[in-house]
Amino acid sequence: MADITQSESRIEAASMRAPVPGVLLVFSDHSPQYRPVPLRGSAPLTLGREDVGGLPLPDGRVGRAHVELSFANGQFVITDLDSRNGTFVDEQRVEGTTRARPGSVLRLAQTVLVLHADLQRFISGQVRVEDGFVIGPGLQESLELAAMARRSGMHLLVHGETGTGKELVARTYHQAWTPRGPFVAVNAAAIQPSMGERLLFGATKGVYTDAKQDREGHFAAADGGVLFLDEIAELDLAVQSTLLRAAQNGEVTRMGDATPSTVDVRIVSASHEDLRSRVADGRFREDLLFRIASSEVEVRPLRERLEELPWLMQLALGEQPPLPLHATVVEAALLRPWPGNVRDLLKETKVALQNAQLAKSTSVRGEHLRDIAGRSHVLASSPRVAPPRALPAGPSPQPATASPSKELIEATLVAHAGNVSKTADVLGIHRTQLNRLRKRYGLMNGTNPGGTVDEGDDDE
Repeated sequence: MADITQSESRIEAASMRAPVPGVLLVFSDHSPQYRPVPLRGSAPLTLGREDVGGLPLPDGRVGRAHVELSFANGQFVITDLDSRNGTFVDEQRVEGTTRARPGSVLRLAQTVLVLHADLQRFISGQVRVEDGFVIGPGLQESLELAAMARRSGMHLLVHGETGTGKELVARTYHQAWTPRGPFVAVNAAAIQPSMGERLLFGATKGVYTDAKQDREGHFAAADGGVLFLDEIAELDLAVQSTLLRAAQNGEVTRMGDATPSTVDVRIVSASHEDLRSRVADGRFREDLLFRIASSEVEVRPLRERLEELPWLMQLALGEQPPLPLHATVVEAALLRPWPGNVRDLLKETKVALQNAQLAKSTSVRGEHLRDIAGRSHVLASSPRVAPPRALPAGPSPQPATASPSKELIEATLVAHAGNVSKTADVLGIHRTQLNRLRKRYGLMNGTNPGGTVDEGDDDE
């Protein structure tokens, strides 16, 4: 009986951790939102303006029963119930019923939702704006781990792409201990090899030509607190050797001094590179890695924290934005990878606002977001040409900075039976840009090559 009970307990625990598919409401009627809406059991879920997760929407353009969703075999089944203002999946208008993968973006008029195979971490989470930072469930996990590392007294290594918020994690680590000493942030990538020891550990008067007085290093400045070494992978190997002693024993020796002094400093290191790979190729000391990585935190990229994106865009426009965000610009931004992460999004949202103002628009819409925004600069500027079998002979390759020509778009559409998504992939551009070019070149509606279907848009 005990074995059966334990087995049942394990099954019950497993069921509690079972994935919960559903949608996450992120934007409605010009404003960021946060509302997880799970699908319960096998019954379809109907979404409308009076009931999304048990609450009404601020968006009056959404129909009373606008769309029906179900989830099976790893895919969502989406049925449009209100064609007046449209249902869109990844910017493509839904006619009848379609299927979509988790991660797809669902737009109902002026409301945007993201499809998720598992809403577990969103159900108990939230998005908050604090001291100019937007913090969602994904980022909150990293912050909590950093605080735990500080309370344990361990040095911390933070992994993450450029612009993900590694310094925020470092500052959270610093704030998790009382009393708090100073927080000193250093960009290791900006330290020249010849100046590394001098800047980190200090120097005595006269030890080098311009040393007219004793100089305090970053370690001494951070005594009693935290030293944040961003991009630590860029430190010269010779400096790494000296850093190891400081991290291990708390001893630093100023240039020109014979004896070391002791400091009480916790080190938070950060890198967008894999330090273990750098150890393998001899560019980073393994013993230093062991010392600084006694605790590690990964910061998710923005493309894995989509719940934060509309809030960040709103933050970029300011407290009293001159124009509101339109659902189409949020939709377009959600579909891009943002290799520059938060910094890139904030910058490009401001550019989109300027474009909207120049166009005398009443809101910031999808067409005001630059084509290169949120994409790899290489891919955005260099259209990929399909293999010879996919394209008939004739069109010549495009210059790296030019948009694809009418002839190339037309030939690619024909080669892919009018499939807009495949054509965009082959040309290395987004579907939105392709549709704009189709309109410009007169390749829409009745003149569609390969039988493509024109996708509409909702009213302002």
